Amino acid sequence: MKRGQSFVEYTLLVAVTLVGLLVTVNSFLQGSVKDSFSNHFETVKVRIVGH
Repeated sequence: MKRGQSFVEYTLLVAVTLVGLLVTVNSFLQGSVKDSFSNHFETVKVRIVGH
């Protein structure tokens, strides 16, 4: 029983860590990184379509 309990605890820890990481990355991408990437993508798109 101890082994199964520790496996469940480990799985929950990994799940919580992944969710926290995804939330952090998502909020980070909502900021200036997303804006600069969008601007860069638009510039590249205009260059490709313009030629």
